[in-house]
Amino acid sequence: MISARKMSMGLGLPAFAAIAALTVGLVPGVAGAASTPGPAAKWAVGSYEAHATAATAATAAVPPPAAGVAPGIAWNGTGNPALLFYTGSDRHAYFAPLTHPTAASPAGGNLIGGPGPVFVPPGALGGTTGGTLVFGRGTNNALYVSGGPGSWNSLGGKLASRPGAAAGALGSTETIDVVVRGADGGAWLDHLTTTTRWLNLGGRVLAGTAPAAVNTGGTLYVLVVGSNHGVWVKRTTDGSHWSGWTSLGGRLGAELGAATPSAGAGIVYARGGDNALWYNEFAGATAGWHSAGGRITSGAGAGSVGNGTGPTWAVALATDGHIWANSGVWPAHAWSKAL
Repeated sequence: MISARKMSMGLGLPAFAAIAALTVGLVPGVAGAASTPGPAAKWAVGSYEAHATAATAATAAVPPPAAGVAPGIAWNGTGNPALLFYTGSDRHAYFAPLTHPTAASPAGGNLIGGPGPVFVPPGALGGTTGGTLVFGRGTNNALYVSGGPGSWNSLGGKLASRPGAAAGALGSTETIDVVVRGADGGAWLDHLTTTTRWLNLGGRVLAGTAPAAVNTGGTLYVLVVGSNHGVWVKRTTDGSHWSGWTSLGGRLGAELGAATPSAGAGIVYARGGDNALWYNEFAGATAGWHSAGGRITSGAGAGSVGNGTGPTWAVALATDGHIWANSGVWPAHAWSKAL
């Protein structure tokens, strides 16, 4: 274990230096026409919400979640429901409203690992309404984005993990930020709503794990599992000036999930060495690692409803092959089968 509070993780080679220019294309195997990412209309933000609202009964049979692959969850922008996303055993993405979890619908794509969904607030893409975007790692290891079922666009890059996404205000700008483990083993951040694009955050991210990001009312946090199996965090309030890496300790692995149960509060979820779900309120009042119990076989996805005004959810794959959710209005939480 590294005992120092600041981690000297070491920078790797600039694996994303060649992708400053946006590339466009479909994930292999995805139906639909490619479009140039940019305005909200191009990404069809809100399509997932419309499909989820219409889903009142189970659709055609869908495959089970891929073994060991973490699901994701995002607020749907209205009320308390949330949208659950997962990668099926056929590598395609699927989604379902938690109010009707058996009504899973295909989202297309051909992904390595799990999806990284995020609710995008109004204004972040120039539109007047918010919506859900889903990010994934394509079979060519590039970053892909989808704003609706069957519509995926390449954002380039060379990923070595599931992407984690965050959206919210940084300074006076609404931003969308995606964090990944790069091919060099370091943490990289893609500022989708600025001209900066890929930023090398340095560090050394443990192979087989995936970073998480969360915006807690104006502060963007990036969290990774370091080479010592502990969780490390760095933050920014403007996207340009960053803190150093700070250790949260622990002995953890797999994909991380992060949520904001209230303005200024941040929670990270992870699978512990005992295969239980563990959480740490790294920004807020309840610091330190605590067990939520359970027996999970994947990393975690996490999200909060209403940008911190409703329940907080953590989702993971359990030993029975089903997705289970640990949820409640923070700090209350309990397990229930989600899908």
